[in-house]
Order: sequence, then C-alpha cells, then structure tokens
Amino acid sequence: MLMCEFAQPLRLPLADADVALQLAVQTLWTEMVAPRCGQPAMLTHAGNMLFIGLLRHLVAHPNTEFGLFSGLNDPRIAKALVAIHTNPQASWSLESLSGYAGMSRTLFATQFKNVMGTPPGKYLSRFRLLVAQRAVLSGRGLKEAARQSGYRDVSALSRALGQARERVLPKI
Repeated sequence: MLMCEFAQPLRLPLADADVALQLAVQTLWTEMVAPRCGQPAMLTHAGNMLFIGLLRHLVAHPNTEFGLFSGLNDPRIAKALVAIHTNPQASWSLESLSGYAGMSRTLFATQFKNVMGTPPGKYLSRFRLLVAQRAVLSGRGLKEAARQSGYRDVSALSRALGQARERVLPKI
C-alpha cells in the first residue's frame, strides 16, 4: 500500500524539507563524494534516515488529496490506521475503529473516505488481503496466513485470494 503512494515521481524542494531530511541528504551526498572508511554502513544508515525523513515529510505535507499520507496526516484517522496495521486480525467494526479515532461512526466513515479515498471496510479488506498474500508468498501456509490477516478460516481466505487473482489476471 505504501508503494502505491510512490506511483508517480516526487519532486521535493530540499529547502522546504524538514531539517532532519536535509541532514540525511547532506550525509548521503558527503559519503558519495568523498568515500571513507565505513562508507557502506554510513550509506545504509543515512539511507534509512532519508527514507524515514521523507515519509515524515509526506505525512506532514501530503501531496495528494487523499491516500495513506493524507490519512496519517489526520490525527484521528491515523489512530484507526495504526490500529488496523498493528492488529489486522482483530474483529474490527465501524464502531470499534471510530472509537479509536474518537469520533462518531458516521463522522468517522465520512472522514475516512474523504482522506483515504475508500470506505473503512473496503480499506480493511484490502489490507487484510495484502497481509495474507505476503504471508503465503513468504512460505507460510494458508492456515497461518488466514490467522495473521483476520480471515475466519482457510476457505474464506482461499475465496478472497481467488477473487483477487481473477481481478488481476486478464480474461482469456
């Protein structure tokens, strides 16, 4: 889901960036121009700092009308997103998610759709499917993938994976 946010190239003026992001760019530049002892470790750590700094900047200044960065920029919606991402297998309901956000169900559903571009239930289903797909691709069985992602059982997960495959694969 995060990588979808980077579908289009980003152009970020460094002058507008947070100081930590500017320092990470400067550190990377310095290491690239004048390699010294320990350069691989410095590049790795500065690269991690650059990525985190970029994510923080994009959350603070989303470049799109809706999406993950816009959702994380809204403190109430961000609480619900963090809850979903931390514990996708929980029995989430509109009521429980709106409780995390400290909002009424109606306001939460409306605000979630406005900032995320999709209703909360659809987002949760899509996220669970991605969690399950990742588990299956990493070699865990369907039973473990269903447990980690919040599907009732293996047959429910199998149906969801089959439906997703039909939507992605071209019809012959």
